[in-house]
Amino acid sequence: MIGIYFCYRLALPFLAALTWALTITVLAGQLHRRVVRRIKWPRLAAGLSVAMLAVCVLLPLAFLAHHLAGALVAGIENLQKNIASGDLQRAIETYPLLVWANSLFGPNLTALF
Repeated sequence: MIGIYFCYRLALPFLAALTWALTITVLAGQLHRRVVRRIKWPRLAAGLSVAMLAVCVLLPLAFLAHHLAGALVAGIENLQKNIASGDLQRAIETYPLLVWANSLFGPNLTALF
């Protein structure tokens, strides 16, 4: 019984990756079976299945990365605008915790940006 517990503790860091691997295997299995029925060469069918799965994963990731970069640029521009107008310094002076952080980082916390 204690061996099962240790195996569980050993597998715990890999549980998320194993869950995703099992999910992708189940979902891609049907796709691969369809490709194998149409293409008679096993290696070509496997390569085509992997390529199709890679496209299905990489296209949404590229879309998210593009929008994340746009949001990051907009956020930095907004931060620079708030620093230039003095709004950020007024916001820092409003909250006691930020006043304390400002005293740790010198006379002007916005100088970090």
